[in-house]
Amino acid sequence: MPASDRFSGIISPGHRFTWGILMLLCFLFSDGLFPRLIMTIFFAVLALLAGKRIRFGYFFFMIFSITAFNLLTPWGPVLFSLGRFTVTGGALNTGITKGLTICGLVFVSLFSVSSRLILPGKLGRLLGRSFYYFESLYSMKKSVRRASFFSDIDEILLSLFPSSSEQGDQEAGKGKAVPQVQTALTGWLAAGSSLAACAALTMM
Repeated sequence: MPASDRFSGIISPGHRFTWGILMLLCFLFSDGLFPRLIMTIFFAVLALLAGKRIRFGYFFFMIFSITAFNLLTPWGPVLFSLGRFTVTGGALNTGITKGLTICGLVFVSLFSVSSRLILPGKLGRLLGRSFYYFESLYSMKKSVRRASFFSDIDEILLSLFPSSSEQGDQEAGKGKAVPQVQTALTGWLAAGSSLAACAALTMM
């Protein structure tokens, strides 16, 4: 049973997307390993509260792999040596920071994009659908099994990109009223407080 989205009832999809973009800017302009680590953990918590499933083992392996490859180009003070392999502080810090950056980008995308997100203009619609497809593919990857790999992939693609007849049915149903979520006071407070915290971390 899919987890519920704790934000869907308190903040509109557009405000939620803007919230994610502003936090992402704070994240990218932050300097230092500690602020990136704290914000990455916070983004992961937001994604979980948004009902997204996260396989943390995959992201830990990603950070470890990026850090390991970065250590192959040593620079900075030497921390310790394992035979001929030298671990330097600069390479270790940079590798972990790069890994956290990628994870943070994924977590923000999972949190801030919802199926009801509609951005203005053709470019906005294209970006909105691209984010939505990325989030959907990520959330559906657990349903892919080795024994039925190709059929599972086929079902996922059909659910995201329906046939012409199904698209026609969807177009015909677009005229139906879709309830629009208005941003509540709790939504404004959650967005404002988290942005203030991210801005404070950025200035550290």
